[in-house]
Amino acid sequence: MKKATVILAHPRFEQSYANKEIIRQIDLQMPNVEVRDISKMYPDFQIDVKAEQKALEESDVIVFQFPWWWYSSPAILKHYLDEVLEFGWAYGPNGNALVGKHLIVSTTAGGGDSFYKPGGANHFYIDTLLAPFEETALKARMLWHRAVRSHDMAYVPGIYHSEKSVKARAKNHADELVAVMKGIVEFSEEEYIKDFLLNDWFPASDDLEENGHFTAHFTLTTYFDLDGQVYKAHEGFVEWMEGVRKVLKPGTVKHTVTDLAVQKGTKSAHKVLMTLNVKAETFGGEQIDITTNEGWSIDLTNDRKVIITERISKRVEA
Repeated sequence: MKKATVILAHPRFEQSYANKEIIRQIDLQMPNVEVRDISKMYPDFQIDVKAEQKALEESDVIVFQFPWWWYSSPAILKHYLDEVLEFGWAYGPNGNALVGKHLIVSTTAGGGDSFYKPGGANHFYIDTLLAPFEETALKARMLWHRAVRSHDMAYVPGIYHSEKSVKARAKNHADELVAVMKGIVEFSEEEYIKDFLLNDWFPASDDLEENGHFTAHFTLTTYFDLDGQVYKAHEGFVEWMEGVRKVLKPGTVKHTVTDLAVQKGTKSAHKVLMTLNVKAETFGGEQIDITTNEGWSIDLTNDRKVIITERISKRVEA
């Protein structure tokens, strides 16, 4: 299970209605999420850099939770980023600590949605004003998610909104944020790859599917070693597949996978090991029965597309 950490930056959290309700809902719906209230932890702005770096290193999903103040976050979060995201740690030479981690900005604005657009009172969309946070994610090679943000979150008794309406909007905000977090922390890359191979790739291979179905999952440097014969990239695979189609009779091919194991490597890389048996009939009526030990290298893109970078197949002697 992946870990999510919320960096809460609200200097007046005890007076808050919206952010307090959002954190309460996170605690209720995802009790294993760590909430680090940096305004409370560091009231003097003396950030414990090593402790915060450790917390981020141990997290797969990082959420910045804050109220929208003067078109950005409260000062404590900016100071936190300045101190914690050090050169050589978050970016620059050997600055790989945050690579591949998910970043979600979650913010609550007092003004209405109509205020934040060209021609509105604040002239710019909030997503435009959040560009420095997005660039921070890109600089650290994190995975940026569209911000979760809500409007009309300011409650001034007797003047502006009501406590009930603000808390209701905060509950909806929290539900959206939790759904995004759960979609990441409860997602198993290993099971996703297994499902792709068993329910997409090999059934398509049984059907001798069109080349485009397969090459969509390759790069220009994908490498295939199929029992000692090397093929490279799209052209190589197409050459191999066209040769298969000339020999095997459609409707007779059956792939059976056993001993399938997916091992997580660095960043987005995975190593897949399996035993593959292929039975088919040739156009000449010959029965084919081949078993191979397979080693595949597979990456997952940010939008969860499976990319095969290498396939090594070695025939098992009967």
